This record gives sequence, structure tokens and C-alpha cells, in this order.
Amino acid sequence: MDIMGRTRANVCKWRYLQRIDSYSEGYYTTYKFKNGDNWETVLGNCTIGENADRFISLETENLILDAVCFGSCVDCTLEQILIEQDSLTLVAFYNATNGDEWQNNENWLTGPIQTWWGVGIEHGRVVGLDMGWNNNLVGNIPNEIGNLSALRELNIRNEDNLTGNIPTTIGNLTTLHTLRFYNCALTGTIPNEILNLYNLKVLELSWNNFDPASMPNFGNLNQLKTLIAEACNFTGPLPGNLSFLQNLEILYLSENPDLDQSPIPDFSNAQRLTRFGLANCNLTGTIPQWITQLPVLERVLLANNNLTGTIPQILLTRKTSEN
Repeated sequence: MDIMGRTRANVCKWRYLQRIDSYSEGYYTTYKFKNGDNWETVLGNCTIGENADRFISLETENLILDAVCFGSCVDCTLEQILIEQDSLTLVAFYNATNGDEWQNNENWLTGPIQTWWGVGIEHGRVVGLDMGWNNNLVGNIPNEIGNLSALRELNIRNEDNLTGNIPTTIGNLTTLHTLRFYNCALTGTIPNEILNLYNLKVLELSWNNFDPASMPNFGNLNQLKTLIAEACNFTGPLPGNLSFLQNLEILYLSENPDLDQSPIPDFSNAQRLTRFGLANCNLTGTIPQWITQLPVLERVLLANNNLTGTIPQILLTRKTSEN
């Protein structure tokens, strides 16, 4: 439930809220909230308590509050709340990555949000965040990134000083269709929450400093057209559901030599596949016949494996293979 109407701020100070504390007064329940470092309460008719705090009492003990504005008694729509949320999230990202020292931070924190370099806006919401190439991001990706609920594209590339984990809140961004964390210094493991991003069409995670871990079941992301996860320190078996990715056009998983020995996985249903890379992935067996039958395949990378047999003549003729 959203608390809307008169308990609103002229500048919306939003909060995504959990029920932090409650206590009963007769059959009413009063809900109290944290606003920054201080406790807030909000009253439905915007009456202010004796300590200039705010609260709301309703005839229910089972209320879920999604958003509340604190401040003076003016109307504030849910759209305004979300726009303010996006702005504050970008401020958190700027601060967490030392935005003052970015190579390009044009208009950030000074001009209107739609003029901030690298930020895409539609209907007032942030739909794109593209940090370009080597923009000198220093720090880590803040948990608040998961609040950009309209985000469709997130690109962060070639940032040697961007460290720390990919926050699990990335899984909240279910509108994402493009996610790139390429050639940074991210650590930890790729969170399984990334598999919540069921609209993803492009996922690129190569060349970070991830800890050894099993490869996530990327096959769950059945809208993927591009999957690039080279040198991610994967261990264990290749997920069996990779073959579910029938929309793939580009697949590069090379330079993961600590994977378990296995044959080349079956991508015979990926009829749009143009580029296929599994070099140095501890593969065994022979090159399967289906690779020669993919109609638009342009490039195959299978070097530094333990493959046997011969290279199919058609691959040599097409000059697609690098071994």
C-alpha cells in the first residue's frame, strides 16, 4: 500500500519502508519509520506530534507501506516519489564511486538530472546509466543501485579501481535488458540474484577479479542474445541449462580453465549464433557435428582445450575456427 495524499513533502524525501516498529493503541496500530538516522512518524491528516515528528495510525495490524514522503502537507504523486528516488540513487552512486574525480561528470549534482552525463531519462525516470570507457570510477557499486526500478541499460567498463561485490540488489532491476560490468576489479562472486533479470538480452561480466565459484545457471535467462563471461574464475561443471538459450547470437565463456572436464555443450538450437567462444575451458571430446550446421556462425574459438579428433573441413573453409 502507498501512503498518498496530504502527508507529502514539497520536496519529496522518499523512503522504501519496512515496518520497523509498531504498537497497538486500542484496535489501531501506529507505524514508526526511520528517516535517515532519525525516527519519523507520519500522521494521515498531516498533524504533527508534540516532538515535531509524524506518524500514522490505521485500523489494521497488517499494513505494508511502500513509500512515504516526510515534510510539509502538500500533495506528492507516486511518480514524483519514484523520480526523487532515482535522483537520490544516482547521488549515492556518485558518492560511492568518487564522482568528483570522474573523467566526465558533466552536470552531475548541479544541473537537472536529464542533463547528467551518461544518464538516460524517459518520462522522468532513469532508464539508462552508461559510464563510458575508463571514466575513473573509484570505490564500489552501492546497494542503492537496486532502487533504479525503471533502468533498462547499465554499462560500466574498463574501471580498474571499481572494487567490491556486485550488490545482490542488482536482482531488483527486472526491467534491465543490458548489463555490462566489463574489465573492472569486482570481487566476490556473481550473485544468483542476477538470474532474476528475466528481461536481459545482453550480459557481460568478463575480466574482473571474481572469487572461484560455480557458474550461475545463465540458461534461466532465456531472452539472452549476448552472454560474455570470460575469465570469471568459474569452477565445477558447465550448467546443463545453457542449451536453453535459443536466442543467443554471441556466446563467449573463454578463459575459465578450472571448469570440470566436459564435452562442448549442445547449442544446436541456437540457430542465430554468430560467435562461439569456449577457449581454455577444459573441454574434452570431439568437435560436434551441430557446430558445422549453424547457418550464420562466423567465428569459433576453441583453443587450449583437450579436444581430440579432427577439425571439420567446413570450419576450415569458413575460416571460423581458431585453435
